[in-house]
Amino acid sequence: MQEKRKHVSQMSYKEQEALVNLVNHTIFSFRDYCLYKMKKRKIKRKQVVKAIKNGYLIEYHFKDNSHRVLLRGRPNNSRKCVCVVLDLTNRNIITTYYNHFNDRHTTLNLSIYDENLDILQMLSSKKGEKF
Repeated sequence: MQEKRKHVSQMSYKEQEALVNLVNHTIFSFRDYCLYKMKKRKIKRKQVVKAIKNGYLIEYHFKDNSHRVLLRGRPNNSRKCVCVVLDLTNRNIITTYYNHFNDRHTTLNLSIYDENLDILQMLSSKKGEKF
């Protein structure tokens, strides 16, 4: 299946709720790539965990046969937010990076997103495998 994305602004409440529930009921492992990026970007494990627990859902992404979400944490004292990409299928933390708190993505290209993507259907088609 090809790569698909849906931005949170295009999601129904039920889609958002389903993704947040999956995040909240999954124990994630740090991938080596994520640990490498954390070290390079000076992001601590505690910051990543906090972003996962208290972050905002930004997007759903189906890539390489895995369901992924992007979460954005709350700003720190430096006014930066930790963003985290989670692989819900394999229960991994893929990567993490900083984003400035008032970056409202005015240049966001919504054409890469599919507002008609049915996330609930996508998730239910994979339930028997990994979820």
